[in-house]
Amino acid sequence: MSNICKTVTLRTRKIKGGEQLSYYLDYYPGYRDESTMKVMRHESLGIYIYAKPKNQRERDYNDRMREKAEDHLVLLQQIHLPCFRGRCIWI
Repeated sequence: MSNICKTVTLRTRKIKGGEQLSYYLDYYPGYRDESTMKVMRHESLGIYIYAKPKNQRERDYNDRMREKAEDHLVLLQQIHLPCFRGRCIWI
C-alpha cells in the first residue's frame, strides 16, 4: 500500500434483487494495489443485511452485522491507519 493520505468510510449498497444491502469500505482517494497496479476505491466486506427488516429477528440480525462491520473498520484504523484530523496514512 502506498503512503497516500486518505479517509475510509463504511457504506452500504443495494445488491441484486434489492432485498439486501452489502457493506463496503470506501477509500478516498483510492490507493494503488501494488500486486495488480490498479487503483482501489472500494473493498467489499462480505457482510449483508436486510434492506427492509420485517420482524425483530431481522432487525437484530442487522444490528449484529452493523456492529461487525464497524468493528472491522475500527480494527483496520487501529492497525493500518494512524489518523490525524480524519486524514489517514497507510503504513
